[in-house]
Amino acid sequence: MSENIPKEHVVLLKHSGVEKEFVTYPGLLSLAHKKGLRRIDVSVVQLPDKENSFLAVVEATAEFEHGIFADVGDASPDSVDPHLQPHILRMASTRAKARALRDALNIGVASVEELKTEGDVFVPATEKQLGYIRDLADLHYSNIQVIKDFLDEKNKNSIEELGKDEASGLISRLDKSKSKKDDAHGFAS
Repeated sequence: MSENIPKEHVVLLKHSGVEKEFVTYPGLLSLAHKKGLRRIDVSVVQLPDKENSFLAVVEATAEFEHGIFADVGDASPDSVDPHLQPHILRMASTRAKARALRDALNIGVASVEELKTEGDVFVPATEKQLGYIRDLADLHYSNIQVIKDFLDEKNKNSIEELGKDEASGLISRLDKSKSKKDDAHGFAS
């Protein structure tokens, strides 16, 4: 893995007992800007529809000072997690951009966004997610109990042990808890 990619954009995933590093798309984009990304364009090659089993195909072209790099990305209901199925075209676009940027930056490992993470692959919560959870805990003392209950449900000892999807679930629960408190105090929007 390139030492130029910030550590927070390198994810260690475990699949069938083997750990491997992957880069995140935000990490690729950050490094690309540092390495002279001039522009990145996408064009839809194939829209998802019933006739093609909802397979979206997108081509991305990244222009740098040192050259132009292009690649394609695809996504279908079979290649993304269930919660991403409504976003097939955007996933194909992100995958295409990630592939073009990886070629331009000489990064040989796949990005997390190129993977289907369902099953026995663990994607840890991001620092942004963990920071937001901490902020919500600081905001209302009662949120600490919501977090403790959630961790107990998931058999986790701390929020740092949560996966990305689990952290999203906890954030949703905390947001709902916050909305209920706001409604009770007359702060509803």
